[in-house]
Amino acid sequence: MASRERTTKKITITLPIEEAEAVERLAGSGQIESVSRYVSEAVAFRRAREDGLAVLQRRFGSPPDEAIAWARSLVARRLHSPDVPA
Repeated sequence: MASRERTTKKITITLPIEEAEAVERLAGSGQIESVSRYVSEAVAFRRAREDGLAVLQRRFGSPPDEAIAWARSLVARRLHSPDVPA
């Protein structure tokens, strides 16, 4: 029997109820292929973002604390107020 290389691994994750239900609605309406694919793409996006930030930090150094605080405040405001323009 030939061995097949495994390209995925099944894991269990825990999400806040609101997030889990939102992803399930997307899958149920056909807006996304599957919950697994959506989560996989989110993880890949996050990893690429972190890799890109690491390159920038190596090249230009760390941003000033004031810039980090400003960026965090924008993200927090966006996360807590979906009506705020991006």
